[in-house]
Amino acid sequence: MTSKCPLYINGEFIETQEKQNIINPSTGKVISEASLAGEKEVEFALASARNAFDNGPWTQFSLLQRKEFIQKIAQGILDNAAELAQIEMQNAGKPIKETTFMDIPSSAKTFEFMAQNFLDYLGEPELKVLEEAKAQLIYEPQGVVVLIIPWNYPLLIACWKLASALAAGNTVILKPSSLTPLTALELARIIHNAAIPPGVVNVINASGSKIGEALCSDKRVDMISFTGSNETGRQILQYSSKNVKKLLMELGGKSASLIFNDVDLDTAVNSSLTSIFLNQGQMCTAMSRIFVQEGIYEKFILAFVEKAKRINLGLADDFQTQLGPLISEGQRKKVIAYIDKAKTEGAKVLCRGKIPENP
Repeated sequence: MTSKCPLYINGEFIETQEKQNIINPSTGKVISEASLAGEKEVEFALASARNAFDNGPWTQFSLLQRKEFIQKIAQGILDNAAELAQIEMQNAGKPIKETTFMDIPSSAKTFEFMAQNFLDYLGEPELKVLEEAKAQLIYEPQGVVVLIIPWNYPLLIACWKLASALAAGNTVILKPSSLTPLTALELARIIHNAAIPPGVVNVINASGSKIGEALCSDKRVDMISFTGSNETGRQILQYSSKNVKKLLMELGGKSASLIFNDVDLDTAVNSSLTSIFLNQGQMCTAMSRIFVQEGIYEKFILAFVEKAKRINLGLADDFQTQLGPLISEGQRKKVIAYIDKAKTEGAKVLCRGKIPENP
């Protein structure tokens, strides 16, 4: 793993004086040192993205030329898949089985899909109009787009946002979570090797509380795409109101399941287990509540608990591990606090419900 992880701005890899230690959630040990963006680097990224959109060659490229760049990024992810899987496992605490077979391949597939399909969306459409009238439909990029990524799927969500933004012809400032910046910074190397023009993609790492307002309120930004908590979403809404821009917000959810008497019990139990325990339950789609009809309630509970007890907890680097650590000590404390609150309100804990004693 790269010991030092620089920012990527205007086609340059930039080391800053201020850095942060990156922690492996499985071991609590420092695995890398990442540069942190300050006011100077944020300004450089904003100016570079704006200039690349207004004056650079990117917006003049044909759709086929953009397609070539997107395909190169997809191939770069595949060429570095093993290393990226290791980095994602160590930085996010995801089981290596998940990063190897789901996160990294899906990230490459995102760019592949966009390369293969975006021409159908952005190509010149056929318009049916009256004989005496002419009509033309022109697709235009938004401009400078800020992409703000959460820590639960650091590379995959970055690729979801980035592939579509580039396909549409935008220039981008990508800000990963400061908890999990490593694969986004590695993605910058892949993008650099694809020879995308300087300023089209910029990757900066810092806490949202430090650089969020500068990024989201700046008039040079045309659009913000954010995935994260409701609280941070509200802050971004406030920041962006200073210079109105397009917002795309995917905020936290609370997902419930309804299970009725006529269901296939094994299927219901297995899908419920997958939903709540995949990625350690750290997903906006995690099935955090299950409502079961009375006729099968006891059977469902028994089967669910029996299978939950068989889930293999362990270090993220073990291919036998099915459930790795939460992202941080803060998240563990938050989950324990919810469990304690539930118990005071009358809930019964049927399986585990505490931090494992085995370190």
